[in-house]
Amino acid sequence: MKRIKNFIIIGFITSCFTGCTAIKEEETFAETQEVQEITLQEEEKVMENYATEFPDYEFTGILDETVGDRHCESEITPVNIAENLVFCDYYYDIKGEYDKLSGIYGDNEGLKISAINEKKRFDEGAYMQEYIIHSLSTLTKADFKSSEYIEKHSITSDILKYQVSTFAIVQADISMVWSEEALKRGPQLENGEYRRLFLCGKKSDEDKWRIYEIYWFDD
Repeated sequence: MKRIKNFIIIGFITSCFTGCTAIKEEETFAETQEVQEITLQEEEKVMENYATEFPDYEFTGILDETVGDRHCESEITPVNIAENLVFCDYYYDIKGEYDKLSGIYGDNEGLKISAINEKKRFDEGAYMQEYIIHSLSTLTKADFKSSEYIEKHSITSDILKYQVSTFAIVQADISMVWSEEALKRGPQLENGEYRRLFLCGKKSDEDKWRIYEIYWFDD
């Protein structure tokens, strides 16, 4: 069974190799902390909030774009607002639009700080050079409930923590390529294909959909 770990943002080495700042999950990971006990009532309440319908949506982005030596390409068109958020997570990074990147994150300071540090790394030439999104898919409620598919309770804890009133889990299968400078610094993950899960949701009917957490598969 494939095991999901919470994406945890930790520091990366500064130019003098003494300071640490939070970065995106591609750099370094740590083991998920112990998950709180989830009661059956809490679990049932969470499942009531799993999105089965989404707001009217039309994709207006660019699926294949090159900016300087950076390239973002999606082989599939996002079909709902949650999948569009995941697309934008990669697209804004490649475009260097880090304010917009921070803006798609919910109440997760680690993710917001990572967007700031992406800008710093870009200025130093250590950045992601290419993302190719091979697939985007929104899990069904049955997928989410299947213990053979994900470690549901760890994600349930985050849903309770962020107090989202409506949510969905989006899976992205991507390929990534680092810049030469980033490779010299020794990223934790090498160039290659990876799978991510994104917790997307909103806190109220008036709220916008945002990304609240990112998880990764460990085969």
